[in-house]
Amino acid sequence: MEPRVFTSQQRDLPIVRLNNRAMQSLRKTKVFKNVHQEQVCTLDFSVDGEIVAAGGDDGLISVYSAVQGRLLTTIPVKRYGCGVIRFGNHKSAVLCASKPVLDPGSGSLQARAPDNAPLSWDDHIRYLSLTESKYIRYFRGHRARVVSIAVTPNDDSFMSAALDGTMRLWDIRYPHCAGVLQVRGRPAVAVDPSGLVAAVAFSDLLKLVIKLYDLRKWDEGPFIDFESNVTTSEPTVLKFSGDGRSLLVGAAEPNPRIQILDAFNGCLQTLCRGHANDQAYELDACFSPDSQYVLSGSEDASIHIWERATGNPCHVLHGHSMYSRALGFNPQYALLVSACQNVVFWQPDPATLDYV
Repeated sequence: MEPRVFTSQQRDLPIVRLNNRAMQSLRKTKVFKNVHQEQVCTLDFSVDGEIVAAGGDDGLISVYSAVQGRLLTTIPVKRYGCGVIRFGNHKSAVLCASKPVLDPGSGSLQARAPDNAPLSWDDHIRYLSLTESKYIRYFRGHRARVVSIAVTPNDDSFMSAALDGTMRLWDIRYPHCAGVLQVRGRPAVAVDPSGLVAAVAFSDLLKLVIKLYDLRKWDEGPFIDFESNVTTSEPTVLKFSGDGRSLLVGAAEPNPRIQILDAFNGCLQTLCRGHANDQAYELDACFSPDSQYVLSGSEDASIHIWERATGNPCHVLHGHSMYSRALGFNPQYALLVSACQNVVFWQPDPATLDYV
């Protein structure tokens, strides 16, 4: 399987634009079953788009080739779990945030790892080598579960946010925290495509608050902050669009609405709705790499696609047996990956793509 290139610095590869016909032609090209015994809760792509890594509630990380469409390896991480997984700027390692592991049989929390050692549900972040299946570095400092990690695209910095109400700045080469900020509640973090601006979102007094920081002047505080009263729920998803002009905000709430905000002034650009979430699951959402579409999982096991500019529905994908908590669009190839317990690759019909 060779996904069509969407954007690339490799000029020998074709560059294409997505359109409504392409999004409506998305079809399952690979379904990976029986890799995970519980739901996949997080996934991410390497910067070059060639590798996909997914973490599950069963304490397993699965690694796939996006180009070849095959499973490369699985890495058990039951001792610490994996609630958030993010690639840095090297495709051979990922950042992992700890999370309690569920027993595949009962669905309850496991007490011991496969080697009979007690599980360690600490709140550290770990840098895991995918080639050697071992931890390279530990990042200690958070005092509650880490729920959000964002990596800067042009250096080795990354940000984390946790249920302890703090946001921390790190250098992936060193174990010590480079800075910490106090926020509130359940924060979510994101870094813009330039790698110069960081955003943190949290709920405060029944309103959504978003603060923007210049990462070169981190300690001077936010250079702008704005509020939204569209939802009073705590944000679970915060992402910049690929063009850096918009922020996507999602929350675990009934009657779900994905907010698309102007990244410069916080004004509401559009609302994406129509998907279901009566049980207030933490559903993932993302932009397409060209920033023209918004995608989200739904409680009814479908995936909804909207036009980013208007919020109009574009298409609904069906193919999962349960709701998808993790999904992402490849940054370099016309490839969507979503996951319930199975991991699914979706590709458009090449005939529908607009080549530049």
